[in-house]
Amino acid sequence: MTFLSRLSRFLWFIPEVLIGGPAYARYMFWSKSEQVLDAHQVWDTFTKPANPLYEFLLNHYPPGFVRQFIADIYVAQLDRIAGISQHYDISNDFYKLFLDKKYMFYTCADFLSPTDTLEEAQEHKADYLLHLIAPQPGEKILDIGCGCGSMMKKVY
Repeated sequence: MTFLSRLSRFLWFIPEVLIGGPAYARYMFWSKSEQVLDAHQVWDTFTKPANPLYEFLLNHYPPGFVRQFIADIYVAQLDRIAGISQHYDISNDFYKLFLDKKYMFYTCADFLSPTDTLEEAQEHKADYLLHLIAPQPGEKILDIGCGCGSMMKKVY
């Protein structure tokens, strides 16, 4: 990572904290990282309780009326119907050209060796995700915004 890219990430962090709050800024900082992130560290950072003052800031800054104002401005700038249409109104035949056959995941895969096929890498990914959440008998999992629900094909 070059000095300028580090400086740019740091300089963007301050307005992102002021405008979107610490949770948004932290997410944006990590998502722009050029380094491979440790999945367990990221999971723990975003899901485990932190310092009480930081937790208070996460829940209360920016104030609700500021968040609402930002959301209203942002949403007003979007042509949501066109965006949804461009993304979802494409036949599965198109996606079958380059996605794995079982899950049709259109996000990253987990290649554990250079010889893994796309299907094997997507199976590794499904295994890893289930291992992370470790579902217990009787628990329910809500799968929101995760494609066509392909993870429901995975038996844990």
